[in-house]
Amino acid sequence: MLFSPQQALTRAEFIKMLFSSLNLQKAPRPLGPIADINPDAWYAEWIYSAMINGLVQPDMDGKINPQQVLTRGEMAVLTEGACSLAGRPLMTSDEAISTGKVTFYNNGDGLANGNGYDSATDMILSGFTDALSIPSEYRGSLAVLIANDLLNGNSYKQIGAQAALTRAEAAVIIDRLLSLSIP
Repeated sequence: MLFSPQQALTRAEFIKMLFSSLNLQKAPRPLGPIADINPDAWYAEWIYSAMINGLVQPDMDGKINPQQVLTRGEMAVLTEGACSLAGRPLMTSDEAISTGKVTFYNNGDGLANGNGYDSATDMILSGFTDALSIPSEYRGSLAVLIANDLLNGNSYKQIGAQAALTRAEAAVIIDRLLSLSIP
């Protein structure tokens, strides 16, 4: 199989990459049946491990959707959670702002209120032109990954929270994560 760097990554593929890279253990057998997971699938133990550890949850239909393309926002949530699970918590947005690690600016996106920003997350995301369109469930984790130099925006100064994560992007994020010195 070729690497195909521009190919989108699935949820199952990224979860396996995270668990393997961070030396997290996989669950030996499924907790019970999940609507869209064959217990004999190559990814079943990885998905169940992510479920047991609270990194993924079934949707309203009881599905995990392991073969669904992973978005950059979902990747951020999974990465932040896996780092904590591995005992390698990332620097928070507040820590990044208070230590001066992250610089920011207001690009007129409306995130700043009259007295400044509502949160460190807003400060960090304010430099991206799509800041207001980032879904709330991804905002905090995306800001944390940016604060830890794990994630950048694209050439249009966008995060692309709902864009598919490519294999190349995932490889870069995992490489940066493994190179990160965490106290």
